[in-house]
Amino acid sequence: MAEIDRVIFDLGKVLIGGDGRREYLVARGITKDADEYWNLFKTGKCNEAVFWRDTLKGTHLEGSEEKVARDVRSMHEYAPPAEGYDIIWHLQHYRPAILSNHVTEWAWPAIKRLHLHKICRPIIISSEVGMAKPDPAIYQHCLREIGRADAPGLCVFIDDLERNVAAAKEAGMHAIQFSDGEQLSKDLKSLGLEW
Repeated sequence: MAEIDRVIFDLGKVLIGGDGRREYLVARGITKDADEYWNLFKTGKCNEAVFWRDTLKGTHLEGSEEKVARDVRSMHEYAPPAEGYDIIWHLQHYRPAILSNHVTEWAWPAIKRLHLHKICRPIIISSEVGMAKPDPAIYQHCLREIGRADAPGLCVFIDDLERNVAAAKEAGMHAIQFSDGEQLSKDLKSLGLEW
């Protein structure tokens, strides 16, 4: 078996803690299912203003979209690191990449604040490429970007959602479902990664 030489991390709940959008809405008593709008936003099919307009329509926050947008952007920007954050710094020799279902406006401020852009290449944000996990096309895009389209078995992908992990495995990568730092360290070492 060839040795793994690339690691690909999800961003939310793996490298950066929390889910600002959901946390913000739930804390304000809004349990409206906005996944349809989120799916459009995270794949770049609508902008942030349209996302909040549609998400807040019919709720007590309707009309305060600009304030909500600022608040949620701030929550994302200042979100604490998740447990995978410390680990990624020990894996720099595996040339880490990021593959995230996220939006530019929310992801990049946190990426820069936490200096992840200094060690991760490429950083693939779903809203920027018009597709999202678990769509097989985004995994193929990632593999092409890291030069492993013909050798996905040289990569390990880490995500907190089982469906995204399953799709990475179908694309030929090793994949780990993230639950915490201790589990991730153990699973990476079992694949032969060292630090």
